[in-house]
Amino acid sequence: MTTIRPYNVDDMRVKASERIHKMFKGAPFIYIKYKNTFAEGYCQYKDGIKAFFTVWYRDMLVHTNEELSPHEKALAYVHSLEEKPWAS
Repeated sequence: MTTIRPYNVDDMRVKASERIHKMFKGAPFIYIKYKNTFAEGYCQYKDGIKAFFTVWYRDMLVHTNEELSPHEKALAYVHSLEEKPWAS
């Protein structure tokens, strides 16, 4: 059994907010719902793509690497397809 590291929920909410805003960079609408152990982020981009992201406070204590935003991942996936069935 491991010991749970105590953390200040208010500080973690600020860090979660910063991370979610960084992930959803460029989105005109961002909504964040805060809980005691995590924050849920939702956004909608101008091109209609909707994205959701959950930040667990415990993961922020050890995870600090940079990631692509969900929108950037979706665009990279779409551009990686050789055959685009919706274009015909």
